Amino acid sequence: MSIVSFKNLSIQNNLAAAASPNYAELWAAGFARTATDFGTEVNPRFPDRICAIAFINGVLFRSWHADEVPRLIDKLESSPSLPFLDLSQAAAQLAAALPKGPGDLATLQSKVAPLVYSGIKSPQSDAELPGPLGRAILLGLNLATLRPELAERIVTWLKRMPHEPAFLVSRLSAWSAFDDLPYAEAIVEFAFSFYKNRPHEREFVCGGLHDAWLIARHRPDPWELSAWVYHAFARGQRLFILDPKEARLLISEVPRDEMERTLKIYRDTAVAGTSGERFDVLQATLRYFASAREGVLGRYYCEHAYPRLLVVRAYDYAVWTGLFAKIPIDVSRLDAETKKEAAK
Repeated sequence: MSIVSFKNLSIQNNLAAAASPNYAELWAAGFARTATDFGTEVNPRFPDRICAIAFINGVLFRSWHADEVPRLIDKLESSPSLPFLDLSQAAAQLAAALPKGPGDLATLQSKVAPLVYSGIKSPQSDAELPGPLGRAILLGLNLATLRPELAERIVTWLKRMPHEPAFLVSRLSAWSAFDDLPYAEAIVEFAFSFYKNRPHEREFVCGGLHDAWLIARHRPDPWELSAWVYHAFARGQRLFILDPKEARLLISEVPRDEMERTLKIYRDTAVAGTSGERFDVLQATLRYFASAREGVLGRYYCEHAYPRLLVVRAYDYAVWTGLFAKIPIDVSRLDAETKKEAAK
């Protein structure tokens, strides 16, 4: 079984531009690619996991975007890949199987998969995934109407999810602003939400993550930190050298109190931590992990947990460290200069 038939966004976008795009097929490609990029193992149970993720996406979309549900249902029901499913019966069976809610993703997966495979064989290839995945989304979108108590339990359970799994189950909601399709590489979409109110920082950091991912994805371990950190540090340094106005605009988005905290982190982990030795941004990043958020990032690093979250946090830190290495770091001076640039 291959991982996913669609290897890049340009192919998906070409399909989406067709007269009648097959959204079940497009979403199957998007979910499969996103899940594999985020560490979902490709094995005989891979279709079960993708369908469970798609189902949760449907439930969450209904909770967050109830007025937009008819649009998604129309797109699904017009997809030639979607076989009929008795939603009322499937919802009743799921509610009976999960009287107290799912508890964990593996349990939910084991209950959802047989329902969406009903009357058809379980997928053995990419070409067979859109049908059951489309059914899973449709079941999720309608669950709040058919079994509101179960839908409520699932939404409550999702609120406790860590960043990475929470990202996977919220893709439909994020894609709704982009014609309901993936709009970037998975790591870029993951980072995008961290910079909602800072367009210059978002564009700069997410653009760098995209470039770094194009290289990292060919490595045996694409999430090994060093290459990401060195790429980010160099990118931060180059910004002030090549485009000082954009550098100051990026700085101007950060409130002064937060800038002071960021500069303190830089001084504590990059400047003070060097102790006269040759500066190593990777070692500085690890010092940042050990000190930030009461050491939570450092614990994740030691446990090899949430590598995508660590990459985004490390990339952000190294970008700012590279930028600070090239500019004056007196906050009052920065205030005056950035406000002057922003006013132009």
